[in-house]
Formats: sequence, structure tokens, C-alpha cells
Amino acid sequence: NTIHIGFELYSTVNNIAYNTYTLLSGFGTAVDITTGVTYDQSDPVIAVSSTNNVFITWRGKTAAANQYNIRVANSGGSWAITNITTETTAAYAVSRPAIAADTDGYLRIVWSQKNAAYPNAFNIRETAYDGAWNAIHNITVETTAGRDQINPFIGIQKYVAAADWFEITWEGKTSGYASNYNIRTTESYNAF
Repeated sequence: NTIHIGFELYSTVNNIAYNTYTLLSGFGTAVDITTGVTYDQSDPVIAVSSTNNVFITWRGKTAAANQYNIRVANSGGSWAITNITTETTAAYAVSRPAIAADTDGYLRIVWSQKNAAYPNAFNIRETAYDGAWNAIHNITVETTAGRDQINPFIGIQKYVAAADWFEITWEGKTSGYASNYNIRTTESYNAF
């Protein structure tokens, strides 16, 4: 059995790296996913597909978008980086992401972010992977300032006779409970 590890590695700025660990061999050789010296990369999370393709997603800055954006790399793509979001507006920077892979090899990334369509509150956003990254869409569409939807987590509910279902849970304020964060969740839904 192999443990897959995505982590921050600091030199001049935080970068993202990957390694493995097994009881028999110990740690493998670390792979530098990012190697920049100017723009921070942080909050990596990892998912392994049913075909052992390792996906790491994180939030990071680039020269083209000096705000935190969602980025992803995978072992099957020789660790080439894909920028999921490309925001350049400071108010639309993203929060830390979450990722999950089902047994059919589909992935989903979720995160919290304000955007041009919903600039007053953080909403839960997502994208899915089925061989290519799909368009981003909002899970929540909160428009009232202060009713932020934050800290999403994602998991898989396995069904024996059917496809896997993704479950997303997060903290959010609602009209009836605007002064406190409450746990909110999606109902089960299929990836595609």
C-alpha cells in the first residue's frame, strides 16, 4: 500500500511538492510540482483515481494572475499544471480547495470564492474532470453581503449497483441564521 503526500515546500516562497511512502520502502523521491521564487503556492490536497493517476490541487499565484487561483497537476500529465481559475481581481481570490475522485476515474474540485456574478458573498464553486476539465459553476448563489459560504469538503458515496455520488459539505450563513455559520450540504448527485 502506498500513501500519497502533497505538501508545501518553502525556499524563497511556498511551492508544491509530492512524495509517496510505503512501509517496506519508506519515502520515495520527492517531485517538485512548482519551483517558483516569486509567487506563493499553498494548501495542497490530493486525490488518487481508480487508475492510480495522482491529482494535486492547490491555490497559487502566477505572473499572469497575481491573486490566488485554483491550480491542478496530475501524474498522468507529467505534472503539467492547469489553471482552473484565472482571476486577476483581488476581491475574487479563492479559498483552499478540496478534491475527490470516484472509482470510475471522475474527479471534482470545490472551493469558495467571490466572483463577478456574485461579488458580495463567498459562494461554493466547482469543476469536474472526465478526461478534460469542465466549465466552472456555482453550487451556491448567495448574493447578500455577509452570508458567506466557505470551507467546502467533498467525499464519495459508493453505490454497489450504480455510479458513485459526490457529496459536498460546507459552512454557510443563511437568511434565517445570518449571524452564525451552519453546516450545509448538497444532496447526492452523480458526477456527469
